[in-house]
Amino acid sequence: MKTKRVLSETTIYWSAIAKKYPHLNLTKERFRKWRSRGIKMRSGNRMTLDWYTVGGSVVTSVEAMDRFLDYTNR
Repeated sequence: MKTKRVLSETTIYWSAIAKKYPHLNLTKERFRKWRSRGIKMRSGNRMTLDWYTVGGSVVTSVEAMDRFLDYTNR
């Protein structure tokens, strides 16, 4: 979900996320899917990655990524 909350956290570009979480094999396409369509949970709900656009580039935050991974790994 596009949210300004990301800007008050530790912002990070997708390429830096790929380096921070190498075990996820994170591609630009997967990052785009996580922020647009999200992941469908067993309950039927969808969880999307929080993001925001800064100067034409999409950023997320370390905290948003941790929330997303924590929620999807339950």
